Amino acid sequence: MRIIQVVSLVAVVAIVFFTAGFYVAYNMQQVSVKELGRLLEEREGEVSSLNQQLAEARNRANELSAEVDRLSKLVEELERAEKKAREELAKAEQQLNMLNANLDEKTEAVQKLEEKINSLREIVEKLKNDRVLLNWIRNDIPNERDEAMRFWNDTRVLAARSDSSLAASVDEIRANLGIYFDWLESFPEDVTFEQSPFIDMCNWILQNPESPYNLRSFCQWVFSQPAGVGLYGEAINNFIDAVYLVVMSHIDRLSDVIEEEEG
Repeated sequence: MRIIQVVSLVAVVAIVFFTAGFYVAYNMQQVSVKELGRLLEEREGEVSSLNQQLAEARNRANELSAEVDRLSKLVEELERAEKKAREELAKAEQQLNMLNANLDEKTEAVQKLEEKINSLREIVEKLKNDRVLLNWIRNDIPNERDEAMRFWNDTRVLAARSDSSLAASVDEIRANLGIYFDWLESFPEDVTFEQSPFIDMCNWILQNPESPYNLRSFCQWVFSQPAGVGLYGEAINNFIDAVYLVVMSHIDRLSDVIEEEEG
């Protein structure tokens, strides 16, 4: 009987512990289910947010892909434009080189033309002075010492403008002027006629074989000039010849420059 009671007590205790364990386990399971539900809702929200972000990312990726395509096309267009620009730049550089070469030729031609114009101006100025000089030396040479010296001094100024070498020719005339006029001024004072007609008469007497001997002798004496007197007239003739040579050289130079201009 006592054993039955013990067994019954053990059974009751076991039932009580089982019931208590079941209740505790049930309560714990309810708490876990609620927590899992809450976590599930949170995860679903996160998944929904991630799906939304993924959709936005895909849309953005599509937009970026379209933008990349547009930029790729733009790059291709820019590359074609760059290639075309390089080709045009090469052509422009070639044309520029041709223009520079042409400009150099034109500049050289202009410089040569300016040199020719300056040469022409210089020669024309020389010829203008040559004309003045030629007209000047056509004047009668004075028969008085002072007037003759002034004449040749003025002649020297004009001659030097045409050519500096002509000044030396005039200096030669002036150097012999004194000897000539010393002889000219020694003409006999008791002669009642002027020198020039007398000289002309002596020339006629000397050229006429039938003229009286005494007159011929007198004229020969008159014409027996001292040494150096004839150098005055010789220097004048040399100067006139030199003037003509200078004028001809200026005319030839003008012709040469004009021919170069035409060439």
